[in-house]
Amino acid sequence: LTSVPEALGELTALTKLLLSENLLTSVPPEFGSLTALTVLRLSKNQVTSLPAELGLLTALTELHLDDNQLKSVPVALGCLTALTTLYLNSNQLSCVPAALGRLAALTELHLCNNQITSVPA
Repeated sequence: LTSVPEALGELTALTKLLLSENLLTSVPPEFGSLTALTVLRLSKNQVTSLPAELGLLTALTELHLDDNQLKSVPVALGCLTALTTLYLNSNQLSCVPAALGRLAALTELHLCNNQITSVPA
């Protein structure tokens, strides 16, 4: 799978979306309509950037973005107030996004195998 159909954004009752181990390079902004989503797995793809619309997924508790090509994450991820688990390991991140400090429910944060050189104060 190299791309996700935009029509997937119409599945507004969807609670889990598992797209790991594909060849995706981007995430459609239409994913922001999946407001019932609690689990989103995009591990082991080739995603290089994320749309700010992911910040609309306020029911999300697990977000798996490990093993991609991310150099940064959108500030909007700080709006995912229900998020308890975030996998960002094995990407190309050079800093820990300050927006992650707003994730009060977060109990697991995986950042290993990046190029992190700075952490927000």
